[in-house]
Amino acid sequence: MTSDPAQTSPTNDRDRALIEEILADPADFVKVAIADVDGVLRGKYVDKRKLFAGAAVQSGAARPGFGFCNVVFGWDSGDVCYDNGRYTGWHTGYP
Repeated sequence: MTSDPAQTSPTNDRDRALIEEILADPADFVKVAIADVDGVLRGKYVDKRKLFAGAAVQSGAARPGFGFCNVVFGWDSGDVCYDNGRYTGWHTGYP
C-alpha cells in the first residue's frame, strides 16, 4: 500500500460524486466484480464501511491496488478449472 495521497484519494469530481452516491444509498453492501475470460461477472458483496474505510478513501478496498483472486482467469463459465492454464491454476495456487 502506498502512502502517496495522490494514489489513495479520489482523483476527480466524478470519483468523489460516485463515492458520495454509494455512501448515501441505504444499502449496507456493494458488489465488487470483474468479468472473467468468458464474460461472466464474478464478484462478492463488500460492506460499504470496509470498501470506503477512511474519509479520503486512504484505506479500504476502494483504494488503488485492491486485490481480487485471479481464479476468475482459471475457471470456465461452469466454475470448472481449466486444466491447461498457464497464467493461473493449481500450479500457482490461484493468488
